[in-house]
Amino acid sequence: MADVRKKRRLRSMMNGKAKKTGDLTGDDDLASELAEGTENLMDQAMKSLSELRHFIQFYLLEIPISVLIVSAILGAILAGLEDWTFLEGFYYIASLACHLTHPLNEDDPGSTLGRAFVIIISAWAVCFIGVLIDKALHVDWPRAFVHKFEKLLGATGGGNTPKAGEDGAEAPEEQSGSLWRHFLAYFIISWVVVPIALFVVCVTFGAVLAWAEEWSFWTGVRYILMNVAHLPPPRPLTDVEPESVGGAIIDIVIALFVLSLTIYAYTLACWPVIVDQTADALNDFSLKIPSPFLAFFFIVFILMTACFLLFVAIIGPILAVCEGWDIHQGIVYTAALVSQQALTDARPDSVIGALLCGLVGMWALALLGTAIGLMATLEFPEICARGVELLSLRVLKLFHANEFETGGILLNMFLFAFFLVPILGASFGLIFGGMLSLVEGWTLEDGFLYIVTNVLILPGPLTEVLPDTYAGIWFSLVISIWGLLVIVSVFVVVTLFDRESTYPAKTDDKEADLDA
Repeated sequence: MADVRKKRRLRSMMNGKAKKTGDLTGDDDLASELAEGTENLMDQAMKSLSELRHFIQFYLLEIPISVLIVSAILGAILAGLEDWTFLEGFYYIASLACHLTHPLNEDDPGSTLGRAFVIIISAWAVCFIGVLIDKALHVDWPRAFVHKFEKLLGATGGGNTPKAGEDGAEAPEEQSGSLWRHFLAYFIISWVVVPIALFVVCVTFGAVLAWAEEWSFWTGVRYILMNVAHLPPPRPLTDVEPESVGGAIIDIVIALFVLSLTIYAYTLACWPVIVDQTADALNDFSLKIPSPFLAFFFIVFILMTACFLLFVAIIGPILAVCEGWDIHQGIVYTAALVSQQALTDARPDSVIGALLCGLVGMWALALLGTAIGLMATLEFPEICARGVELLSLRVLKLFHANEFETGGILLNMFLFAFFLVPILGASFGLIFGGMLSLVEGWTLEDGFLYIVTNVLILPGPLTEVLPDTYAGIWFSLVISIWGLLVIVSVFVVVTLFDRESTYPAKTDDKEADLDA
């Protein structure tokens, strides 16, 4: 109410000034235009303040408090299953929720019940990140920032541009120049601006954590950088971890805030027009394939996997040169950085190599954000979302609840996070874990736990085995990228529950008839 009064008072003052200006000049039209322009500026300012207030309330208050409460409850259950102390269970669940690749405690679940419980909770953590992505996609400033930056570079126009021969179509030279400007805008935003901003965050929060734990300044920065870039084990930048309770709590709060920033890094990679144009092309291509599942499989597990492997093949030799490794080792470790999964026990020793690992981890955020934007155009994720909604609707009807509103959305999340995603992860683990076990000579249990640990991105491994044969390493490399793309598809499905998608590349808004 105070904001409304302030807004009205400011508008009244500005309108008065505009009227006075019109009287002095004798031009009422000019005064009217000035008042209208001032009102638009005030609306934009109030909207920006509202978004800032929402950001602070949601990401700095609601999310940290809720995660701490949930971590305390679920951590107590895990501690009882594993005979841990309360703090050990709390730290492990908090590491899951914060998407940390390095847990705050040194223990990993060893019992069958504890492992099953962790797998289910990790599925919830994945869906939780999907909710954060959905929240970020409904905020205007990332899209406005990207579009203004593209306009600054002269990359105007949207993804649905007229084709050659149609009215309004550009000449081939103009289309080529515009395409390169769009790509340049995408590259600068996702691969330059975002890493620089994240490095600034690492320096800021690294100093705070170093003060809390009495570390050196650079030790704190390296520790935060390791978590921001989601670098896989073993710890590539530093072996330290918070020892005091206060330091651990600060680390959890910082990790949640950093996770929110990485979510916005995903969304910044979704909005560029070049992603929109590529998504339109993929959507047109998918319509030529009779089955939505086959189209999704080909585009995601073949085309996108090939793009990830190309990135790994380019960066891997560079990292190998920096560390004095062979090219094979550099490629495998780069794949581990991109997929955020443990594929090897190697770690960089040089400062340049460690910083390059952090940079590659940040670049991987751009790749994931781009994959999210591209998957949103495909029909199969929307079919999955509508299928979950139909299942929820039938469950509600069993309890004679005909209203499919807030309760239905919550039931969607519950069924998807605690039943369907764990089943998906377990099936993925059984199929590919069994295949990897045959290649490596492992037991089926080790292969299953290895794949599930990597697919659900657990903060600590459920098994200590690592592939050591040439065939097993490359098989794990491809499976790790597939697992990452499966997680990205889960993010997309979560954002499609019972609402119109806000993706820039969403060109065909189809809604299933849930009453049929």
